Amino acid sequence: MASFYTLLSEGKTKAEALRQAKLTIMKKNPNPFFWGAFTLTGSP
Repeated sequence: MASFYTLLSEGKTKAEALRQAKLTIMKKNPNPFFWGAFTLTGSP
């Protein structure tokens, strides 16, 4: 989640920040246990 909020503060949209954060986690831990629970709710 730290990378998500960092990307948001850099000006990324919510959807793009979540996507980039998940991709970063997937590179380190490909198991969905580590990244599968992160979802975006509300207006992206």
